[in-house]
Amino acid sequence: MKKLLSLCIAFIVCISLLPFIFPNSSYADGRLIADDNNHVSGVHRSGIAHSQPIDKSSLPVFDGKIEWNSTDISYNGNTPFAIYTGKPIEPRFVVKGANGKIIDATNYDYAYYENTNAGTAFVRITFKNTYSGTAQAWFKIYLPATKSTSVVNTASGIQISWAPVESAKGYVIYRRAWNLTDSGWTDFKRWNNTTDTVWTDTTVYAGTRYQYGVKAYFKDPMDNYNLGIVGPLKTTVRITSRTLNSVTAGNKQLTLKWSGSSVFTGYQVQIATDSVFTKNTQTAKISNSKTYQTTFKNLNINTTYYSRVRSYHVFEGMTYFGGWSNVINCKVPDPANCHDYVLNSATHKFHYPSCSDVKRMLSENRIDYYGTREDVISQGYSPCGHCHP
Repeated sequence: MKKLLSLCIAFIVCISLLPFIFPNSSYADGRLIADDNNHVSGVHRSGIAHSQPIDKSSLPVFDGKIEWNSTDISYNGNTPFAIYTGKPIEPRFVVKGANGKIIDATNYDYAYYENTNAGTAFVRITFKNTYSGTAQAWFKIYLPATKSTSVVNTASGIQISWAPVESAKGYVIYRRAWNLTDSGWTDFKRWNNTTDTVWTDTTVYAGTRYQYGVKAYFKDPMDNYNLGIVGPLKTTVRITSRTLNSVTAGNKQLTLKWSGSSVFTGYQVQIATDSVFTKNTQTAKISNSKTYQTTFKNLNINTTYYSRVRSYHVFEGMTYFGGWSNVINCKVPDPANCHDYVLNSATHKFHYPSCSDVKRMLSENRIDYYGTREDVISQGYSPCGHCHP
């Protein structure tokens, strides 16, 4: 009996001394798994490798994460992204344990996937040494922002143009109207033409302010992750085009008349000696929207001038311009060969101002003209048979 008791006491002493004889003998490997928010779960404990197999399913779990380098990755809200370059994108990163400490890169291998074209890319990490398991983190690749975006008023609407984006399969044009402080953006137009990057919005209303933005897409415009970055936002007010009705020559001068609109602030009128308005250009600003004519004086004789007009509108301190009108060219004649005539646009006859037929002429058919007889005839008018001009 005493012998049995001695054996029991010896066994208990041996069991109690095991932690001192074999420190860290309960070592376990680590396992990390990433979720969609780039958080990883797993364990990271140091120790001496155990010679016996370990059941990893029983390991304790805690949060760690993979952090992208802020130089290589930007964020759109909580979405990490990089800009498409046409080449594989490999942003730098670090892996941290739950305690915030960086896990040394010698403890894992990694590879990038789907990291060239626009869409979702990710890095996959395979742990080794004192770690086991895998982890991964994703980032988006966006097409770059459209550049050189411009909006201008034309006769048919507001024209939006932009520079092409490499690898784009199409574009989405966004629009909002009137109150630019609200969130009223509309996915307004999907443009599947990758070479013609000009589009005109014809569903616009005079006097209304509009703002536009353009995004390129790689595959599907309905998938936000295939969209690029929106280009610079451009704003304008819809201003309808004017019609230049007539240009009449006088003694070293030209008088322009146009169809007006009191909806807008005023008019900008131009003349030049070439049809693209780069030579000897003169510009007049008419700030009264109810004034529909102006005269340019002290012009060169025997010189042809080209004329045009457009409306402008001041909205909250910003000046916006409409599209240019039709262009009319007119020659300033030599006064030595010029006379005053009255033209009848209905009968296509021309008269001296003193002719009795002028008194019976309807006002809407009367055109006062200063120039040579030859110029009047060249415009399709024939001389009156009463006053014989």
